[in-house]
Amino acid sequence: MSKRRHGFSLVELVTALTLFLGVIGSLSLAAGRGLGLFQDSGVRLEVRTRAEKAIDRAARELLGAVASSLTPDVLSAPSAWTSELSFSRGADWLGGAPVLTPSMRLAWEFSPGESDDGTDENNNGLIDEGDIVLVLDEGLPTELRTVLATGMAEFLEGELPNGVDDNGNGLIDESGFCIAREGSLLILRATAARATSSTTTLQYTEEAAVGIRN
Repeated sequence: MSKRRHGFSLVELVTALTLFLGVIGSLSLAAGRGLGLFQDSGVRLEVRTRAEKAIDRAARELLGAVASSLTPDVLSAPSAWTSELSFSRGADWLGGAPVLTPSMRLAWEFSPGESDDGTDENNNGLIDEGDIVLVLDEGLPTELRTVLATGMAEFLEGELPNGVDDNGNGLIDESGFCIAREGSLLILRATAARATSSTTTLQYTEEAAVGIRN
């Protein structure tokens, strides 16, 4: 009478273990990819939200701006733009003319710790990035500075500092926050950025138009 074998042979155990480890490896790889996609989606949403909020806040500050108060005059050339605009809003009317608010300024400025040197000085993965700053009561004792947005790219998405309109929007070498003028409208554009690795940066650009008063 033959004896019934109990347990598994060494070859069977090794084969089963190999299959098991293969399955575990595949599951781990799939989970890692899923987590990576989830994290990437979250970063994209954060960058997009930051760009949208930056443009929304800047546009709200420019509502009611009077054309004659704009400095510099961004209508000086078809391709003119500025990353720093002083302006006043109409606060009231007196004798048929608008009474203006004290001058205020919207500007792209290098972030704290950053300068125009092509390096990541503040170690956040971005190079020469800036903030959008609002200055109220410009030049007065009551002057007040407020940062409206951080992490703005040095140049608008798709643009390079080469004297060419790389992104095809009619402007040349424009900043990561720029203001141009089309008739009675101010066109605002901003590019938010965030580093996802040592070699990859996500960007999102938002645009808005604001009417100005004559």
